[in-house]
Amino acid sequence: MQVRTCKQSNCHNLAPLPHWYCEAHRALEDDYLNSRMKYSRTSSDAYRKRYDKVDRNANEVKRSQVKFYRSKVWQSLREVVLTKQHLLNQNYLDNRSEYVGSYTPVISRLL
Repeated sequence: MQVRTCKQSNCHNLAPLPHWYCEAHRALEDDYLNSRMKYSRTSSDAYRKRYDKVDRNANEVKRSQVKFYRSKVWQSLREVVLTKQHLLNQNYLDNRSEYVGSYTPVISRLL
């Protein structure tokens, strides 16, 4: 029989699968399962397809942007530029001094 630890804080009893709580805390399981259900619909394929079709491409501008960034031309150009820049983004390359900070070599501090 497979078991897991109880979800209740500071309870180290074992709960048999498919339950999440031990026998002492089994009354809390319905509330826990209901709280998990509100997130389950966002991971389904049907929800993602609806999101892609209705929300993500809601207007013509967004549709054209998605179409462009998924195109073969953009993907190949992006790969060439990232390889040339050694996978560093443009913001970092433009503002390198801000990322370095105040580094003082040990030798110069000793002199």
